[in-house]
Amino acid sequence: MLDGEGFTNSTCVEGYRIDGDIQYPAYWSSARNSHAHGWSTGPTMVLMTEILGVKLETPLGKKWTIAPHLTKWLKTARGGFATRLGRFEVVLRRMKTRTLGRVEVLDIETPRGSEGKVVFGPAWDVPGGKSQYIKYLDHGSRVEMATGKRMEEEELVEDEEWVEPEMADWPVGVVDWKALEENYVTGP
Repeated sequence: MLDGEGFTNSTCVEGYRIDGDIQYPAYWSSARNSHAHGWSTGPTMVLMTEILGVKLETPLGKKWTIAPHLTKWLKTARGGFATRLGRFEVVLRRMKTRTLGRVEVLDIETPRGSEGKVVFGPAWDVPGGKSQYIKYLDHGSRVEMATGKRMEEEELVEDEEWVEPEMADWPVGVVDWKALEENYVTGP
């Protein structure tokens, strides 16, 4: 797709014809194909707002909330964007500490001069800048804000024991409603 005619180095496609050619049926010219419809950009929005939990509460993100949720299907999630105030970046990883077992590590960078709320177990009101939070999964889901000193990378190692859950193959168009109900998360 990246180097196909009519794609302009895009991976977002809207109009495939039955013969594999690209043509949006409503337009006679392939130059008018849409490469950014909601169905093709929806996963980016879900990653930013639901997995990484970034929500701008005021224009440009002067006030914000970050409430991430790393589903059981993911080991790492990372994303970000910038406004005129500066950069927003969130990294959420499953790791292990050498002494305290499994952890989730949340690294956040927000524009200086902004302020927001981080909800990662407990909620903290924090100023913009860089911050790190550690959720100790083997010790009652205790969460700490690493104020001043971030946990050193040599203290953290990859969680090699984490295994992606198995997913059953289903025929196209068939929904496993029981599995959806069992895995549905209603919030933090």
